[in-house]
Amino acid sequence: MSAPIKIGLREMSSGTGRPRHEFVGIQYLRAVAALMVAYFHVTIQIPAYAATFENHLFGVPRLANGVDLFFVISGFIMYVSSPRGTPVDFLIRRVIRIVPLYWLMTLLLILLHAVQPAVFRSVIVRADFVLKSLFFIPYSPTGAGGTMEPVLVAGWTLNFEMFFYGIFALALFAPLRWRLPAMGLLFVALVAAAYGFGALKTIPSLDFLANPRLLEFWGGMALAQMYQKQVLRIPTRAAWCLLAVCFAIMLYGIPFADVELGELPRFFVESILPATGTVAAMVSLDASSSVPRLPRLAHLGDASYSIYLSHPFAFGISRLLWHRFVDASASIAAAAIFATFAMAVCLAIALLTYRFVELPMHNSLSRWYRARRVFNRA
Repeated sequence: MSAPIKIGLREMSSGTGRPRHEFVGIQYLRAVAALMVAYFHVTIQIPAYAATFENHLFGVPRLANGVDLFFVISGFIMYVSSPRGTPVDFLIRRVIRIVPLYWLMTLLLILLHAVQPAVFRSVIVRADFVLKSLFFIPYSPTGAGGTMEPVLVAGWTLNFEMFFYGIFALALFAPLRWRLPAMGLLFVALVAAAYGFGALKTIPSLDFLANPRLLEFWGGMALAQMYQKQVLRIPTRAAWCLLAVCFAIMLYGIPFADVELGELPRFFVESILPATGTVAAMVSLDASSSVPRLPRLAHLGDASYSIYLSHPFAFGISRLLWHRFVDASASIAAAAIFATFAMAVCLAIALLTYRFVELPMHNSLSRWYRARRVFNRA
């Protein structure tokens, strides 16, 4: 049996018999990805500050590429953690990890909307919308052609995650050597059907999920296989350079931005490739023990899911307090102070949520599931 590799809340088997490694760098990337998405949403909280953020305070739209980092990391973790897992066991563990906090946050938002509908005017609550949100079925609350988003808007990425988990669980029925190529072919076929032929337009939910971002999950899986085969070995200096270049491309785009590229090629060059390259560099650095230990940043990586799901609530609180006590003048200083205040509230709420809600729920459900497995085998 191979040594376990601890990542976040899970003990993961490397499937290689290699010495134990803690992927602390991957934890850092999870923290960075969550903070990228959170800060991106800070910049749009107060309209008077929007231009100030964009021109002076790093308010670039590509901060949303933190989502792409999450997807590559997810593909890597799933492939490394489940080399010989059963489909049912895999899905139950994924449900325990993802569903409780998401359902809790969604129901909390619905409750707040019922109490203060004027404050949550953008939230559209209907019974069918709630059910679709809770069960990860994409839909557009504004009708055909509108944006696909659940009641808790941040949950749109979880629709992709759960879709990936479902396909990954099916792939676990196949021999290990076929899983990566089979999922790659399926993802390419789905993207081609949606973008190349428009064949999925009559099935809006599937058309939404047949997104090029599926290739990011596959990219993470490919990196995991390369790691397990011990071929993902980048010299330390080259890995740090690759990390810096890929991260810069995610934030600023390609330097030859004036070159005409189609939507799909540009997304591939500015999101999929640099996100995959960033994770590849960090995995290589982790494997060579070249990543410094930063416990607080690693802890933020543990809490990244809480950061991601709770930050809309934190920013709502921050915005209300700011409007009540501060004159929102469009100055650089005011915008910077607001960003600092909002991110501080975000981290405080997220860390409390992780410590007192997410972690206890996850540990309790995991213990219950382990006990059930032992009982069922007896």
